[in-house]
Amino acid sequence: MNASHGADDAFEKNPGLCIAPAVMSRMKIFSDEMAKYGESYSFKCNDGDIAPVFVEDPDEDSDEESFYIRKEDDPEGLVDILHPQESLCYPLHGETKDWLLQVLKDNQGFELGTFNASILAIVIKKQSSKWEDISMGFVSDAIVLVHRFITSALVSIYDDRNVCEVLVGKLSDELTRRYQNAIASARFLLNVEKSNTPITMNLLEQGPSSSTTTVDNRVRGTRRGGCNVLY
Repeated sequence: MNASHGADDAFEKNPGLCIAPAVMSRMKIFSDEMAKYGESYSFKCNDGDIAPVFVEDPDEDSDEESFYIRKEDDPEGLVDILHPQESLCYPLHGETKDWLLQVLKDNQGFELGTFNASILAIVIKKQSSKWEDISMGFVSDAIVLVHRFITSALVSIYDDRNVCEVLVGKLSDELTRRYQNAIASARFLLNVEKSNTPITMNLLEQGPSSSTTTVDNRVRGTRRGGCNVLY
């Protein structure tokens, strides 16, 4: 776990034991994908004092218009609980202004200049529509890496393949339960973040002094959901 892979020859013989760099690499990919492709509509800004503009995608003629959310192959026995492979489209470019104007129009009130206060939640819900698939792809890949590490560790300790298979069978039920808990926890956190008022909006409305209370309330709400983080 501390990435001291030179301490034992087993790390060279079985790359599946090198879990730390594998997880860190997958986390970096997840972070990059969320930053670049996580939004439904893309905003781009010019340098300098010019206001943000909406531009067309310079690579719109490229054949690569989507990306895959899974980077690891599912091991046998976990296919049914892991998120399936999916292809998601890149963010739309050049259509953001029209979309925002339509959202504003759909939420205007009778009084001049008024609109529904939930307009931010509506925009966030649309913009975050790919969050769940990207996040579930990451969680599923992390589970694959952990499962591969466990099986690789058993193989490195026991030379007898039959013994390893028996041990994996003994651990199977408990591991599956923990994997399912991890998936449920991730889904719960996504639902909390997408269905409630964004925490940034809470802080803006209530003032800086309420930041601690807001975070505490969010944590208590997470605990009430009955989902515990796996590891």
